Amino acid sequence: MGAAEEFSALYREHHGAVLRYLHRRVGADSAGDLAAEVFTVVWRRWTEVPGEALPWLYGVARNVVANHVRGRERAGRLAAGLAADAARPGRDVAEQVAARDGVHAAWARLAERDREVLALVGWEGLDARRAARALGCSPAAFSVRLYRARRRLRAVLDEQAATADSTGAAPTAVAPTAVESAAVDSTAVGSAAVQSASVDSTTVTGILEVGRARG
Repeated sequence: MGAAEEFSALYREHHGAVLRYLHRRVGADSAGDLAAEVFTVVWRRWTEVPGEALPWLYGVARNVVANHVRGRERAGRLAAGLAADAARPGRDVAEQVAARDGVHAAWARLAERDREVLALVGWEGLDARRAARALGCSPAAFSVRLYRARRRLRAVLDEQAATADSTGAAPTAVAPTAVESAAVDSTAVGSAAVQSASVDSTTVTGILEVGRARG
């Protein structure tokens, strides 16, 4: 099989994953164009593509997004696609709205560095080794970044809940987790891997709870 055929096979296998990654980072309007740019880079650097291509592709996509954001000043679009929570029996509509708004606000307050590591685990379903490759760091360094990002997300949610309690507003409904522990499960994501581009309370809870099983 020649290079063109191999490239076509890689494109068919991974284009969807790259497109979803870009959609979550920059939104639907720009994702298609940036995906094309990613695979243009892939073809230009074809001899550098490793056997396990997807983490490397995420790394290329990450650089393409960085260039896009710098060029057009579009930072912060990762959290733009907040979708509605799945309604739970007996849950008040006002509570659902408050939970969505609270989680969206907490996500928006995180640094891009923290949102990035949480998204690679919670949405892209990468373990520490593959996510580290996408970010160009060691698995150990990624695990530390992930643990700290979870701690910061939990701190923001707790702060918002305390503020809501003091003002009588409805608190953000995010279940308690073992985020305070230092355990990092680098092999499985479980329910934290979601199929949509939403940032909802269920997703955030799942991200925070990664690591409980080995705590």
